[in-house]
Amino acid sequence: MSAGLWRRLGLLTVFGGAVALVPMAAPALFSERPSEALLPEAGRFARAAAAAVPAVPTHVGQTAAGEILAAVAPPRRLPPEDVDADAVPAPAAPEPALRVAAGPGAADTSKLASVSPAATVSIEDMARRFAALAATGPVPEPRNAPEWYHNARTAEMRGDAVEARRAYLKVAGLDLDAVDPWSRLAALVLVQDGRSGARQVFATLADRNRAPAFELVAATLAEDADRRRRIEAFMAMNPDYGPGWYLYADEFSESRLGSQTIGEKRRERDALNRFLQAEEAGLLKNRFLDLSMLADWLDKARRRRGVLETALINMPSEPRAIFTRSNADWSVYVQLPEPATGFSYRLGEAGPMVQAGPAVGIDQRTGRPSPNTTISVVPGAEPQVIEVAYQDLRGSPVGPFRIPFDPMSALVGQQRQALEMTKGSWVAYREGSGLTLYTTHLMTYRCTIAKATYGLDSEPVDKAIPLPPCDPKDPFSVPSGATPYFKIPSTTRSVTVRLEFRDGSRSETTLPRR
Repeated sequence: MSAGLWRRLGLLTVFGGAVALVPMAAPALFSERPSEALLPEAGRFARAAAAAVPAVPTHVGQTAAGEILAAVAPPRRLPPEDVDADAVPAPAAPEPALRVAAGPGAADTSKLASVSPAATVSIEDMARRFAALAATGPVPEPRNAPEWYHNARTAEMRGDAVEARRAYLKVAGLDLDAVDPWSRLAALVLVQDGRSGARQVFATLADRNRAPAFELVAATLAEDADRRRRIEAFMAMNPDYGPGWYLYADEFSESRLGSQTIGEKRRERDALNRFLQAEEAGLLKNRFLDLSMLADWLDKARRRRGVLETALINMPSEPRAIFTRSNADWSVYVQLPEPATGFSYRLGEAGPMVQAGPAVGIDQRTGRPSPNTTISVVPGAEPQVIEVAYQDLRGSPVGPFRIPFDPMSALVGQQRQALEMTKGSWVAYREGSGLTLYTTHLMTYRCTIAKATYGLDSEPVDKAIPLPPCDPKDPFSVPSGATPYFKIPSTTRSVTVRLEFRDGSRSETTLPRR
């Protein structure tokens, strides 16, 4: 239909090179229907235009005028037994000038396929038809979704992006609930039009497409946080829509984020589990026309899940604490399981969290100052819980985590570790006025020792080493009045020392005289 006819109908106005659809006389025209008597084809186009005007952008380039006419053309009515794009002749309409949009912001509203979603053929049947075409060249006169999809893939593989786009948009006009045609169309228009332009193309298609697959793929075209939010909202409404879990997993993947927090690894793994569970339940094959794409997704999902499972098993998932007692106080060194941008704690399970300041230096993993994760606790503290929390690489809060703190148990553990690492210093020889055996080292770490005995040379190790009682308030000092030495025969060649610790375990070493 000519632009002049649209002007006569009050539907097309040109403003200095821009075209606008303006239904000026539309109410009377569509209620009284005079044009159908005088111009039957114009009447059909006018009714279609009235329905389509709200969904079509009000201003587009003059060169796209023919494309708007195609966009508002009435859909073709198809026989219910098939999904043939050209099974029934459509009313004559100008063929849109298929083009690649010039620039990322250029919306391509012209490529609406004038076909109907009416169909009874299952996605599985279409997939079989599509697979049967794999060894053939382009279908000269495609009539249904598998044939148009085959032509789109064939054109894409030979580098003909314009023809591929035209064929994909023919498939798009069928509103099929199959993820792969939509995903491949999205990938194509992303390259051709940029993300903003791709969103505009899908926004134009939205008025004719209600399939969940369309909504899901359209969500992936949003920017960063909005994209994740839209996919999350889709999955919340459609938890059994298996392909969505694969795309949701990608939102937390290392390939998208560069580096992952522990929480992101877990969310990616959990989403991949849901995707693979959908495969086991048979909920995926009816969402793909090209089963090779499904096979590729499944292979990647299985391999990635294996990598994540190994990583999560081998890495600590919660903070750990090292307790160190000095004569002044307790120092609790908290080791975080991942890079952090902030740290907080509290002594006990009630009250506000204390925000720790930064430590000295920059954490190269985050590019920010490392948080100070050392906590001081006064001597004589009762057993209690220390709660800690941190902010991960994204600044998201993690925790709180409970760290039990029993001062006496921590002291015993610390001193036991020190003794095991210094067996060569348990006792010392000193000559002069006979041979003297010094036990100062054992007295320093006596709080972990339940019993200490020794034996000279080949004698039984059954002689007691006297040690003063433990003073938890001053555990390392040798109390006044204690005697950390005693005489032994000058002929002694070696001393064997055996310690029995508070937990009942034992340790023994033999120290030769040098």
